[in-house]
Amino acid sequence: MNSQGGGNNHANSEDFEEQAPLVEPTVYAPDPELRSVIETRIQIALERQRLGQPLTFEDVMALDYEDALRHLNQQNQRQHEQQPQPQLEEEQIDNPILREEEIMNNIGREYFEPIDAESVQNMELCSICQVNYDIGDEIGRLDCAHKYHMSCITQWILRENRCPLCNRMGLYFN
Repeated sequence: MNSQGGGNNHANSEDFEEQAPLVEPTVYAPDPELRSVIETRIQIALERQRLGQPLTFEDVMALDYEDALRHLNQQNQRQHEQQPQPQLEEEQIDNPILREEEIMNNIGREYFEPIDAESVQNMELCSICQVNYDIGDEIGRLDCAHKYHMSCITQWILRENRCPLCNRMGLYFN
């Protein structure tokens, strides 16, 4: 690839290293096999770049894909931060601690099912207990859309009505 052309070019490894440290890429793809292939391509491209080896067209595409994902994630976070928080009643501000009954009546519920049999190997894990979800586990979904084992998030919300990941209010009440 020509490094003098316009546009987004990853041929110069010094420029890329200034943009982001070398980390394990996180690729969001519904198919675990596709996700694995993309992550591997990105890792290969990053390693070639680190060693100063010439990049193939596929390497450049993988790095562009990673840049696009990073940009979308940053944009998503900015939009999420700019969303106005619902107005809370004075009682909610003064008393954010909830009863278990209130939590169970207001939390989103679902049961964990992997997308397909192969995705059982790449199942998500609960951020609170750090244990993979098992097929059929009851999952609690907060208003911010983050998900946890129902028992884990219930105990968390009983102590503090905040999401453990994004720190937003866990459950809103009308």
